[in-house]
Amino acid sequence: MSAKIKIPEDVLGVLAQLEYPTPSSARIAVRLDRESYLSVGKVLASLGGAWDRRSKAHVFGNGVDARSLVEGATNSGVVSRKSEDQEFGHFPTPDFLARQLVSLAGVERGDRVLEPSAGDGAIVLALQDAGAVVVAVERHPGRRETLLRSVLKSRDSLAQEDDFLRYRPAPRRLFSRVVMNPPFLRCGDGDHLDHVRYAYSLLEPGGRLVAVMPSSVAFRTDRRHAAFRAWYLGVGSADALPDGSFRESGTGVHAVVLSLVAP
Repeated sequence: MSAKIKIPEDVLGVLAQLEYPTPSSARIAVRLDRESYLSVGKVLASLGGAWDRRSKAHVFGNGVDARSLVEGATNSGVVSRKSEDQEFGHFPTPDFLARQLVSLAGVERGDRVLEPSAGDGAIVLALQDAGAVVVAVERHPGRRETLLRSVLKSRDSLAQEDDFLRYRPAPRRLFSRVVMNPPFLRCGDGDHLDHVRYAYSLLEPGGRLVAVMPSSVAFRTDRRHAAFRAWYLGVGSADALPDGSFRESGTGVHAVVLSLVAP
């Protein structure tokens, strides 16, 4: 297959409703016409799923987390060749978008700001330009090295923990702002929903969190997404990013920006 295949909107809707009878299998859970069924099956096959007549499901290899794999494709809107970036759920933040996020967060000089998925440092650099003191977290070993060597300043810091959900700030050292582009699939102990919830808990009263999220958080109807949507609408808002916002990062992912305020 080509390096990237854009997933049609109608197929995305079906993928969001798949059932997972076992950790390594996925089953189409809605009734479809033949053309739609074949389109969904083609995407599942491109992800490595083989149709198994006995289980009436697409079965992936041993040890493959089918739900994480499919949700990564659903959130990004594309099927890609397996890559290290895909494994880490990494969609780099374009520089212009990083600056927009920092502006939306209202970052001021001297603010202590958390960047929980620092990646190559685009958001960190925008925060530094705004005068913030940055605490960064990053899972990928190579990117951690790049942050330490080329991005972080002496007043900034990189958390020892590489999994954000295991990061614990010093007592009484909460953050006035969080600016983040979390992994769009399960990475380490959790996924983008878990990352945003935990990051929000690290805000000081009146603090603001701004996060890029896959647009699926606004429309998926499963219990977990519905609960997450009810929560974020209670503490903030979500606005769609223009199509193509991540084009320079090599993906057609559709995304929204959450802006949440701590009480």
